[in-house]
Amino acid sequence: MAGIYFGQGDYARSAGMLSNVLEIARQLGAVEMEAACSFNLAFVLHHHLGDTDRAVALVRRSIDILRQYGLPQDAAGGTLAQHEAFLAEMLGGGDTH
Repeated sequence: MAGIYFGQGDYARSAGMLSNVLEIARQLGAVEMEAACSFNLAFVLHHHLGDTDRAVALVRRSIDILRQYGLPQDAAGGTLAQHEAFLAEMLGGGDTH
């Protein structure tokens, strides 16, 4: 559903749906899904809703998850390098740690 809302340009609803799925992933301990939802929500927040501070926190969390669990990618196929590159983009090429 989040993807449908995103495709229709309803970014607030997309973000709301992603937030709900993120919370469910956390409750279930589905770390790959938590990392993916964090990354996707951060993308919507940063690029479409102007909430870069929250987006940065979410991507830092997704990076922490991938590192902590030694995961090569999140549930959507996003790699650690992609998460780090997005964080660097948001920080203007600064420190990603």
